[in-house]
Amino acid sequence: MKRYLKRISALAAAFIAVTATMLAGVYNPDNLPMPEKSQGANYVTSPDGILSTVAINSLNSKLLALEKERGVKSLIIVVESIEGDDPYELAINVGNRYGVGNKQNTGLIIVLATVDRSYYILTGEGLEKYLPDALCKRIENRVMVPHLKRGDWDNAILNTVDAISEVLGGESELQFEEEEKEEARAILITMLIILTSFGGIIIYALWKQKECPHCGQHKLRLINKETRLINKGRQEQTTSTYVCEACKRDVTRKTITDIMHKGGGGPFVGGGRIGGGGGFSGGSFGSFGGGSFGGGGAGGRF
Repeated sequence: MKRYLKRISALAAAFIAVTATMLAGVYNPDNLPMPEKSQGANYVTSPDGILSTVAINSLNSKLLALEKERGVKSLIIVVESIEGDDPYELAINVGNRYGVGNKQNTGLIIVLATVDRSYYILTGEGLEKYLPDALCKRIENRVMVPHLKRGDWDNAILNTVDAISEVLGGESELQFEEEEKEEARAILITMLIILTSFGGIIIYALWKQKECPHCGQHKLRLINKETRLINKGRQEQTTSTYVCEACKRDVTRKTITDIMHKGGGGPFVGGGRIGGGGGFSGGSFGSFGGGSFGGGGAGGRF
């Protein structure tokens, strides 16, 4: 009997230990430990020991420089699991609860849950024009996810922070790709507007050209067209003769064209790169300054 009791006790102890271990890695805004500011620049919370000490020190140095140079206050959250399995909800609730960022809302939160295999980059409203959702997604796909798939948590976060810093400094090829796409879209829209306008003008002109001055019906049909030079060859006169299929009367129209201006060039559409590099004023390091988040950014699973 005592043997069975010992076995049951051992199993119970093992179950409690496993359960405690599992629960220790599941976080929400209430139990997530925040970085301690008393020890200097500290922007990283990694309560499960996922990030190495070397990586955390490097991240703190990089993010301190980002805050001083660009006024961006950041928070890196790396845990095993998130309660509800939603990195976006954790990021936005933590961000708004603790006021991550400043009054200009240039806060940045990066969340990684290694067991859930999920991630999210959340940007404050003041940061969204510099880090739009599409650019956040491109950084994740090109920079973060390849390291995540290999289980290289340190470099996944370090390289993501580097990529964001390059974008905010106006030095990133990923940013230029986004700007070139925006430029191409702007040019395409401009061309469509011009072509639509010209098309409408041409269609209206053709419609008016078929209007009979006698009966008002748009049923003129061209039956003859003659062109000759006038004014010592400096102008060209075109005489067009129509018959109205409604009232059967003839209509003659004459147009005169300046030879020297004939065949001018069409519209030109072009321009330089849309937008520019980063544009943040510098800031000084300190505690979070009352920032808020409206839902900008991107995330996914790996």
